[in-house]
Amino acid sequence: DLTVSTDHPALQASLLERPSDLSPNQPISLEAKLGNDCPAGKFRARIILRLDSPQQPTIGIPVTGTVLGPINTTPEIIDFGTVSRAGASPGRQVLRLKGRPGAPTYRVKRLEATPNGFLTATLTEDVPGESYTVALELRRIPPWPTLEGKLTLHTDAPGQARIVIPVQGRFED
Repeated sequence: DLTVSTDHPALQASLLERPSDLSPNQPISLEAKLGNDCPAGKFRARIILRLDSPQQPTIGIPVTGTVLGPINTTPEIIDFGTVSRAGASPGRQVLRLKGRPGAPTYRVKRLEATPNGFLTATLTEDVPGESYTVALELRRIPPWPTLEGKLTLHTDAPGQARIVIPVQGRFED
C-alpha cells in the first residue's frame, strides 16, 4: 500500500494514478499544489510517501521555492559588504518595494531595523500605494566582526503583512 501526505498545511499532494505494482524502480506520478493561504517568501516542505516496505517505510521528497506576494522587493538581501572600521562613513544601502502588476495598492505602516542602535531605516513613498524606497544606514560599526540583522516592513498588503529582509556585512580593522 502507498499513502501520500505533506509536512506543511499549505501543500497538498496526491497520486495522479495508483500504481498497480510497487516494485523497485517503478515510477510514481504525483501532483503537488500550493494553497492560496501560503504566505509570501521562501517555502520549504516535504511530500511524504509511506510504503509497506520494511527496507524503506517512508520517502521524503523536498519541495522548495519562493512564493511571490503582491509586493516585490529589490534586493532580497541587504549586504553592506566589507566595511573598514577606520572608514569615514559606515555605509548606506537602498531597498526598493514595488507592487506587482494587478496587485491591490498597499501601505508600509512601520519599519524595524535590527540590531537596534546600529541601523536606521528611512521610508520614502515614491508612488502612493505602489512603490517605496527604504534607505538603510549603518549608523555605527558594531564591535563584532559580522553583521547579521534584519529589516522588517509591516504592510497592509493581503498575504504579505510582514516582509523580512536579511541584512549582513563584515567589518575589518
